Amino acid sequence: MTEGSWNTTSSLTREPYRYSKTLAKLEAWRIAQEQNRWRLVTVNPGLVIGPVLNSAPTSESFTIARQMASGRMRCGAPRIALTVVGVREIAYAHLAAAFLPDAEGRHLLAAESTDVDLARRLLPAYGSYPLPRRDLPEPLAVALAPAAGLERGYLRRDIGYDLRVDTTKSRRELGVRYRPAQASMEEMFAQVVGARGR
Repeated sequence: MTEGSWNTTSSLTREPYRYSKTLAKLEAWRIAQEQNRWRLVTVNPGLVIGPVLNSAPTSESFTIARQMASGRMRCGAPRIALTVVGVREIAYAHLAAAFLPDAEGRHLLAAESTDVDLARRLLPAYGSYPLPRRDLPEPLAVALAPAAGLERGYLRRDIGYDLRVDTTKSRRELGVRYRPAQASMEEMFAQVVGARGR
């Protein structure tokens, strides 16, 4: 994926949340192109990971981390590729996008592309938690999809495929330096399990 890539597979009936985000972005670019008073510069991150400032985070990434800590995924997780990026890199990129005079266009942010392996990398530090240790076989993942709030078709299409994202533009034009995803994930997981222990 590059800055020229757009979501063309979602619709009102298929992945409507992703579809709504795509429509909002397209509308923002339409508005920006119809005027010349300001420039639109965007930051498009993968799944946001890392520590938070508030004591009760509600983001999707914390929901996933809570599911891992609770044992909901102890039998395994589907091997679906996703990109992850630390929250501090996103904050930095927003400031750079707002204040660098030459910043322009879309910027993809991703420390790395991963899958259930990111959870397995938590095992050395958090092996006492019921983290997913293996890939869920595709037929089982598809069968259980509705219980996890996922569409079966989404899993059938996406299980087992790698995802590569070109972050050259965010590095070159915004100066983003990505920290290892594992470090950000460990910090986030520490907050999740710390909150459970209170």
